[in-house]
Amino acid sequence: MTALYNKTYYNQIKKQKNKLLTIYFILLAIAILFVAGIIVFYALQPYGTDKKTSLMVAMFLITCIFTLFSGVYLSIPYGRVSKYYKFLTNLLYSKKQSFNVTVVSIGGENKTNYGVDFYTLEVLEWSDTQNDYVKHKILVDNEFKNLDVNEGDMLTITTSLNALMEFSKK
Repeated sequence: MTALYNKTYYNQIKKQKNKLLTIYFILLAIAILFVAGIIVFYALQPYGTDKKTSLMVAMFLITCIFTLFSGVYLSIPYGRVSKYYKFLTNLLYSKKQSFNVTVVSIGGENKTNYGVDFYTLEVLEWSDTQNDYVKHKILVDNEFKNLDVNEGDMLTITTSLNALMEFSKK
């Protein structure tokens, strides 16, 4: 069986998520220290000085720039890794199903489910209840573009949350 996801991969994504969060908190601490330093320096200025206006503007700019940075950073890189980590957590700890299938087409359409980009692997699966083959669309993570699978291959696949986890050729 060729496993697409395993504990090592899960731990790598977890490390990446924690690293991005640590970087954010370090930058937050630096911004807070700058603003606190400006406030202290502002409070130590004499009453009639011209520096107070420039200090207020500097504090306002630092706050605005960091707020914009936070929105972009937390929504794009950290947000994507966080959603991917949540998907992997759900995938690894949810119910898994195994099927014997025949591949009909690969990479039909791109979808975004669970905040993760997928392409589809269309397969034929035998249904005992209908006594016929049923087309089934399996989601394959875009991280795994070069699977060693061709149209017409007979596979044994393991899925969870309708996403391909493992496969082996017959």
